Order: sequence, then structure tokens, then C-alpha cells
Amino acid sequence: MTEKEKKETSSWEEMGGYLKTLTFKEAWAEWWGKAKQEQKDFFLGLPNFSWEIFTSITGIEPEEKNNEIIINGVKYRKCDN
Repeated sequence: MTEKEKKETSSWEEMGGYLKTLTFKEAWAEWWGKAKQEQKDFFLGLPNFSWEIFTSITGIEPEEKNNEIIINGVKYRKCDN
């Protein structure tokens, strides 16, 4: 949990955290930002892979174009693992 989430969620310590709800695109953005390059390469190497279709489904754009993703006004940035 982030410090902000801890402040906004009462009794998170007693519960051991909280259930975070993400939209489909937010979940993809979070995973993609933490994924290793070999995991990303798996998707990028699929036969007939299309950035246009992938972006329409996940909201993720090619990294050469943009290292940041904005979904519902929330900005996600690529993480270095």
C-alpha cells in the first residue's frame, strides 16, 4: 500500500491491507510497468501481434512512443526492475 492509500483506508493495519479494485486497463498498466522485458517480448512476439489492437484492449502504447500511460486520469510510468 502507498502512504496515501494507508491514510485513506482506516483500519488497514488490523486487516493486513485492503482490497484494491482496478479496472481492466489499470491492472494491465500496473502489470506492464512491473513486467520483465522477456515477459513483454512474449506478447510482442505473438504471431500477428498488432500494437493498435493491443492498445485498444489494454490502453498500453508502444514504449518508443510513450514511457507513460494515462488511464482514467491516472498516470503510470514504466518501472525499472
